[in-house]
Amino acid sequence: MDRIAFSLDSAPIGATRATPVRPAQEGPSFSERFRDALVEANRALQDAERSAREMAEGKADVVETVIALSHAELSLQHVVALRNRVFDAYQEIMRLQL
Repeated sequence: MDRIAFSLDSAPIGATRATPVRPAQEGPSFSERFRDALVEANRALQDAERSAREMAEGKADVVETVIALSHAELSLQHVVALRNRVFDAYQEIMRLQL
């Protein structure tokens, strides 16, 4: 007959063990991420302008130009959405009563 081994150091059924708290991982700050989004949006707008100029000169494809313009538009919408969230957070903080 096989024996079943039990471990006394295991937690009872239904009990949870505390997990150690890990320090926050260092990463880019909000201002760095916001700056990166602005830089990306600016780069996308410059690429779209260049592509439109080349299309007007007959050097670029219409599809590539439309894609570049769409990418620039989405990047700009992303930056505007971030700005709106920051502004909303600022207004919420200003409403706090201290």
